[in-house]
Amino acid sequence: KSFIPDSDMDQFHGLVKKYKARLEPYSKASGGKELRARVARKLNEAGLFPFGDAGPDGKDEPGGLSVDRLCEILCCLKAYNLMPATLTQEEIDAVTSIKNKWAFAFSGIGEFLEASMAPFLYAIVNSMRKLVWERKRAGIIKESGLKLNVYSAHDSCIYSTISAFLLRPLGLSPEEDGAMEWTTRMWPTYAYSLRIDILERVEESEASAALRSGCPIVKMGKDEAERLGDGKFCVRFLFDGHFAKTFNVKWSS
Repeated sequence: KSFIPDSDMDQFHGLVKKYKARLEPYSKASGGKELRARVARKLNEAGLFPFGDAGPDGKDEPGGLSVDRLCEILCCLKAYNLMPATLTQEEIDAVTSIKNKWAFAFSGIGEFLEASMAPFLYAIVNSMRKLVWERKRAGIIKESGLKLNVYSAHDSCIYSTISAFLLRPLGLSPEEDGAMEWTTRMWPTYAYSLRIDILERVEESEASAALRSGCPIVKMGKDEAERLGDGKFCVRFLFDGHFAKTFNVKWSS
Protein backbone atom coordinates (compact mmCIF):
# COMPACT_ATOMS: atom_id res chain seq x y z
CA LYS A 1 0.00 0.00 0.00
CA SER A 2 1.20 3.51 -0.73
CA PHE A 3 0.34 6.65 1.15
CA ILE A 4 1.52 10.24 0.79
CA PRO A 5 0.33 12.73 3.44
CA ASP A 6 -0.77 15.61 1.22
CA SER A 7 -2.48 18.06 3.51
CA ASP A 8 -4.42 21.15 2.49
CA MET A 9 -1.70 23.85 2.57
CA ASP A 10 -4.16 26.64 3.41
CA GLN A 11 -5.40 24.59 6.34
CA PHE A 12 -1.79 23.79 7.35
CA HIS A 13 -0.75 27.46 7.37
CA GLY A 14 -3.91 28.31 9.29
CA LEU A 15 -2.91 25.82 11.98
CA VAL A 16 0.62 27.24 12.05
CA LYS A 17 -0.89 30.66 12.83
CA LYS A 18 -3.19 29.15 15.45
CA TYR A 19 -0.28 27.48 17.26
CA LYS A 20 2.25 30.24 16.55
CA ALA A 21 3.29 30.71 20.17
CA ARG A 22 3.88 26.98 20.65
CA LEU A 23 5.78 26.54 17.38
CA GLU A 24 7.77 29.80 17.36
CA PRO A 25 10.79 28.32 19.23
CA TYR A 26 11.19 25.78 16.40
CA SER A 27 10.59 28.13 13.46
CA LYS A 28 12.67 27.29 10.38
CA ALA A 29 12.62 30.91 9.28
CA SER A 30 14.71 32.14 12.22
CA GLY A 31 16.85 29.04 12.71
CA GLY A 32 20.64 29.31 12.32
CA LYS A 33 20.91 31.70 9.36
CA GLU A 34 24.66 32.24 9.81
CA LEU A 35 25.18 28.48 10.19
CA ARG A 36 23.14 27.72 7.07
CA ALA A 37 25.03 30.33 5.06
CA ARG A 38 28.35 28.84 6.18
CA VAL A 39 27.30 25.31 5.25
CA ALA A 40 26.00 26.47 1.84
CA ARG A 41 29.29 28.31 1.24
CA LYS A 42 31.29 25.15 2.02
CA LEU A 43 29.14 23.17 -0.42
CA ASN A 44 29.78 25.86 -3.01
CA GLU A 45 33.54 25.81 -2.37
CA ALA A 46 33.55 22.01 -2.72
CA GLY A 47 32.02 22.32 -6.19
CA LEU A 48 28.65 20.95 -5.05
CA PHE A 49 25.56 22.96 -5.97
CA PRO A 50 27.62 26.04 -7.01
CA PHE A 51 24.82 28.58 -6.75
CA GLY A 52 26.80 31.31 -5.00
CA ASP A 53 24.36 33.54 -3.14
CA ALA A 54 21.64 33.14 -5.77
CA GLY A 55 20.43 29.64 -5.03
CA PRO A 56 17.12 28.20 -6.27
CA ASP A 57 15.20 29.45 -3.22
CA GLY A 58 16.16 33.11 -3.60
CA LYS A 59 18.34 35.67 -1.84
CA ASP A 60 16.14 35.77 1.26
CA GLU A 61 17.39 32.29 2.15
CA PRO A 62 20.98 31.92 3.43
CA GLY A 63 23.08 30.72 0.50
CA GLY A 64 19.94 30.69 -1.61
CA LEU A 65 18.88 27.36 -0.06
CA SER A 66 15.81 26.78 2.11
CA VAL A 67 16.16 24.68 5.25
CA ASP A 68 14.26 21.82 3.61
CA ARG A 69 16.42 21.85 0.49
CA LEU A 70 19.68 22.17 2.44
CA CYS A 71 18.73 19.26 4.72
CA GLU A 72 17.78 17.10 1.74
CA ILE A 73 21.14 17.88 0.09
CA LEU A 74 23.02 16.90 3.26
CA CYS A 75 20.96 13.72 3.62
CA CYS A 76 21.74 12.74 0.02
CA LEU A 77 25.46 13.48 0.35
CA LYS A 78 25.64 11.42 3.53
CA ALA A 79 23.77 8.48 1.99
CA TYR A 80 26.18 8.35 -0.95
CA ASN A 81 29.30 9.09 1.12
CA LEU A 82 29.97 12.35 -0.75
CA MET A 83 29.98 14.77 2.18
CA PRO A 84 32.75 17.40 1.82
CA ALA A 85 35.55 16.97 4.36
CA THR A 86 35.29 20.67 5.22
CA LEU A 87 31.86 20.14 6.82
CA THR A 88 31.99 19.03 10.44
CA GLN A 89 29.51 16.60 11.96
CA GLU A 90 28.49 19.32 14.40
CA GLU A 91 27.55 21.61 11.51
CA ILE A 92 25.61 18.85 9.75
CA ASP A 93 23.70 17.91 12.91
CA ALA A 94 23.00 21.55 13.76
CA VAL A 95 21.48 22.26 10.33
CA THR A 96 19.38 19.09 10.15
CA SER A 97 18.12 19.57 13.70
CA ILE A 98 16.41 22.81 12.60
CA LYS A 99 14.10 20.89 10.28
CA ASN A 100 13.83 17.87 12.59
CA LYS A 101 12.66 19.90 15.58
CA TRP A 102 10.16 21.85 13.47
CA ALA A 103 8.70 18.71 11.90
CA PHE A 104 8.30 16.85 15.19
CA ALA A 105 6.97 20.00 16.91
CA PHE A 106 4.02 20.50 14.59
CA SER A 107 3.34 16.79 14.05
CA GLY A 108 3.06 16.42 17.82
CA ILE A 109 -0.11 18.54 17.72
CA GLY A 110 -3.29 16.54 17.18
CA GLU A 111 -4.94 18.93 14.74
CA PHE A 112 -2.00 18.70 12.32
CA LEU A 113 -2.15 14.90 12.39
CA GLU A 114 -5.91 14.96 11.88
CA ALA A 115 -5.52 17.24 8.86
CA SER A 116 -2.94 15.13 7.02
CA MET A 117 -2.61 11.69 8.59
CA ALA A 118 -5.99 10.58 9.89
CA PRO A 119 -6.88 8.04 7.14
CA PHE A 120 -3.45 6.42 7.33
CA LEU A 121 -3.35 6.23 11.14
CA TYR A 122 -6.89 4.87 11.26
CA ALA A 123 -5.88 2.19 8.74
CA ILE A 124 -2.97 1.10 10.95
CA VAL A 125 -4.95 1.05 14.19
CA ASN A 126 -8.01 -0.60 12.65
CA SER A 127 -5.90 -3.37 11.09
CA MET A 128 -4.33 -4.08 14.49
CA ARG A 129 -7.71 -4.02 16.20
CA LYS A 130 -9.18 -6.39 13.59
CA LEU A 131 -6.28 -8.82 13.97
CA VAL A 132 -6.61 -8.92 17.75
CA TRP A 133 -10.34 -9.55 17.54
CA GLU A 134 -9.78 -12.36 15.03
CA ARG A 135 -7.12 -13.91 17.23
CA LYS A 136 -9.42 -13.81 20.24
CA ARG A 137 -12.14 -15.63 18.30
CA ALA A 138 -10.00 -18.15 16.45
CA GLY A 139 -7.48 -19.15 19.11
CA ILE A 140 -3.81 -19.64 18.38
CA ILE A 141 -3.98 -23.40 17.78
CA LYS A 142 -6.80 -23.23 15.23
CA GLU A 143 -5.41 -20.50 13.02
CA SER A 144 -2.15 -18.56 12.87
CA GLY A 145 -3.73 -15.36 11.57
CA LEU A 146 -0.38 -14.10 10.32
CA LYS A 147 -0.63 -10.92 8.27
CA LEU A 148 1.83 -8.40 6.90
CA ASN A 149 0.82 -4.93 5.78
CA VAL A 150 3.54 -2.92 4.03
CA TYR A 151 3.11 0.83 3.54
CA SER A 152 5.44 2.89 1.35
CA ALA A 153 5.56 6.59 2.14
CA HIS A 154 7.61 9.75 2.53
CA ASP A 155 9.67 10.66 5.59
CA SER A 156 6.87 13.06 6.58
CA CYS A 157 4.55 10.09 6.92
CA ILE A 158 6.99 8.20 9.16
CA TYR A 159 7.81 11.06 11.51
CA SER A 160 4.11 11.89 11.82
CA THR A 161 3.39 8.27 12.75
CA ILE A 162 6.23 8.39 15.29
CA SER A 163 4.62 11.50 16.79
CA ALA A 164 1.14 9.97 16.78
CA PHE A 165 2.29 6.98 18.84
CA LEU A 166 4.57 9.14 21.06
CA LEU A 167 7.65 7.08 20.18
CA ARG A 168 10.90 8.24 21.74
CA PRO A 169 14.43 6.84 22.20
CA LEU A 170 14.58 4.59 25.24
CA GLY A 171 15.71 6.12 28.52
CA LEU A 172 14.72 9.68 27.63
CA SER A 173 14.10 11.97 30.61
CA PRO A 174 11.22 14.51 30.58
CA GLU A 175 13.81 17.30 30.31
CA GLU A 176 15.49 15.64 27.32
CA ASP A 177 12.10 15.07 25.71
CA GLY A 178 11.26 18.75 26.02
CA ALA A 179 14.63 19.88 24.64
CA MET A 180 13.86 18.02 21.38
CA GLU A 181 17.49 17.02 20.80
CA TRP A 182 16.28 13.43 20.33
CA THR A 183 14.63 14.37 17.03
CA THR A 184 17.86 13.87 15.09
CA ARG A 185 18.07 10.28 16.38
CA MET A 186 14.48 9.60 15.29
CA TRP A 187 14.57 11.27 11.87
CA PRO A 188 13.74 8.82 9.05
CA THR A 189 16.38 9.03 6.35
CA TYR A 190 16.54 6.96 3.14
CA ALA A 191 15.13 3.41 3.36
CA TYR A 192 14.25 3.73 7.05
CA SER A 193 11.35 1.68 8.33
CA LEU A 194 8.94 1.69 11.24
CA ARG A 195 7.85 -1.83 12.11
CA ILE A 196 4.75 -2.41 14.22
CA ASP A 197 4.22 -5.90 15.63
CA ILE A 198 1.23 -7.39 17.39
CA LEU A 199 2.55 -9.89 19.95
CA GLU A 200 0.41 -12.51 21.64
CA ARG A 201 1.38 -14.12 24.92
CA VAL A 202 1.76 -17.88 24.54
CA GLU A 203 2.36 -20.19 27.48
CA GLU A 204 5.11 -22.80 27.15
CA SER A 205 2.49 -25.55 26.94
CA GLU A 206 1.09 -23.90 23.77
CA ALA A 207 4.42 -23.27 22.06
CA SER A 208 4.56 -26.49 20.02
CA ALA A 209 1.03 -26.04 18.70
CA ALA A 210 1.77 -22.42 17.88
CA LEU A 211 4.82 -23.39 15.84
CA ARG A 212 2.83 -26.00 13.93
CA SER A 213 0.22 -23.38 13.03
CA GLY A 214 2.90 -21.17 11.50
CA CYS A 215 3.41 -18.64 14.29
CA PRO A 216 6.97 -17.48 15.01
CA ILE A 217 7.89 -17.69 18.68
CA VAL A 218 9.77 -14.81 20.31
CA LYS A 219 11.06 -15.28 23.84
CA MET A 220 10.35 -12.15 25.86
CA GLY A 221 13.07 -10.51 27.88
CA LYS A 222 12.46 -9.68 31.51
CA ASP A 223 11.74 -6.00 30.79
CA GLU A 224 9.23 -6.83 28.05
CA ALA A 225 7.50 -9.38 30.28
CA GLU A 226 7.17 -6.78 33.04
CA ARG A 227 5.71 -4.22 30.62
CA LEU A 228 3.23 -6.75 29.27
CA GLY A 229 2.14 -7.78 32.77
CA ASP A 230 -0.91 -10.01 32.63
CA GLY A 231 -1.96 -8.81 29.19
CA LYS A 232 -2.63 -11.24 26.35
CA PHE A 233 -1.63 -8.93 23.47
CA CYS A 234 0.80 -6.06 23.12
CA VAL A 235 2.10 -3.77 20.37
CA ARG A 236 5.84 -3.46 19.75
CA PHE A 237 7.47 -0.68 17.72
CA LEU A 238 10.85 -1.07 16.03
CA PHE A 239 12.31 2.00 14.32
CA ASP A 240 15.03 1.18 11.79
CA GLY A 241 15.57 -2.13 13.57
CA HIS A 242 15.89 -0.61 17.06
CA PHE A 243 13.42 -1.20 19.87
CA ALA A 244 11.31 1.91 20.42
CA LYS A 245 8.27 1.08 22.56
CA THR A 246 5.97 -1.68 23.78
CA PHE A 247 2.51 -1.23 25.28
CA ASN A 248 -0.49 -3.38 26.02
CA VAL A 249 -3.48 -3.64 23.72
CA LYS A 250 -6.57 -2.69 25.73
CA TRP A 251 -9.26 -2.57 23.05
CA SER A 252 -12.43 -4.29 24.14
CA SER A 253 -14.37 -6.52 21.81
